Amino acid sequence: MYIRLAKTLYWPIFAALKLSIHQYGKIRAAFKNHSSMKKGLHPESYRLVVFKDMSNGHTFLSRSTAHSKETVKWEDGNEYPLLKLEISNTSHPFIQVKMYW
Repeated sequence: MYIRLAKTLYWPIFAALKLSIHQYGKIRAAFKNHSSMKKGLHPESYRLVVFKDMSNGHTFLSRSTAHSKETVKWEDGNEYPLLKLEISNTSHPFIQVKMYW
C-alpha cells in the first residue's frame, strides 16, 4: 500500500501521512530514478512445453524453462517437450476455482 501511494506522488496523500516536504522530496526523487524491473533477473530460455496431468490425462500447452527428454505431438502438429504433473487445477478439488477479472 505504501509503495502504491508513493508511486502516485501526490502531495495531499503525503500530507495526510504527516510527512514533511523534505521526506516527500526524497521519496519522489527515489521513485523518479527507480526502474520498475531489474534486468537479467528472469531466464530468457522460455520455450513451449506440454504439461500432462497424470491423474486424469488433461494436457495443456504453456511456456517453461524446465527440461524433459520426452516429447509429444500437440494439436497443432508440432512436437513439444512433455512434462508430467501429479496434480493440476483439473484434478485437485481445492484449486478448481474460476477467477473472474
